[in-house]
Amino acid sequence: MSRLPPRALWRMARRDLRRNARRSALIIALVALPVAGLAAGIILLQAATVTDEQIAAEVMGAATLRGDSRDPQVTLDPASLPPGSRVLPFSATGGVLQVGPGNVQAVSLTDLPLGHPLAAGMLDLRAGRAPRAPDEVAVSPIVLRELHRQAGDTIQIAEPPLTLRVTGTVLNPADIDALVAVTGRGGLGPDA
Repeated sequence: MSRLPPRALWRMARRDLRRNARRSALIIALVALPVAGLAAGIILLQAATVTDEQIAAEVMGAATLRGDSRDPQVTLDPASLPPGSRVLPFSATGGVLQVGPGNVQAVSLTDLPLGHPLAAGMLDLRAGRAPRAPDEVAVSPIVLRELHRQAGDTIQIAEPPLTLRVTGTVLNPADIDALVAVTGRGGLGPDA
């Protein structure tokens, strides 16, 4: 069996391409479309996947240590930490938001100080201002949509019973559909 030189093969391929342009275009499409679809799928999957760094920022912010306690009487002694350490105490609890008659939604409640350097990455203030008083709150946009409210209006949390004035919107970067309410310091009471 004789081998054709590469130049002859190239000439034959060009001649076949000219004679059967539609068939050649179909073959190219049958090969290129699945490859392009697979590449697009991989890119979308990587863009939608939450990274370990994003999860750590959601839970820890910029801190290197986080101590949680279910007992509000348990506190961290700053003297037990290395010199130069900073402490950011905050409360977090679950709540119930009354959306309508017979319609309640679980909401994450916290008094995390928005804008504090140690809390960077945990919650993002999107619009308005951070709550300053215990009776003020910044909520996720989905809460405002569910309740048909806007900044300046008051909302009621059913459990624990709270009436709060909305000062802005806040977003959880790891879960943009989460129902979140951030009160001013002390807004959750001593049992949170």
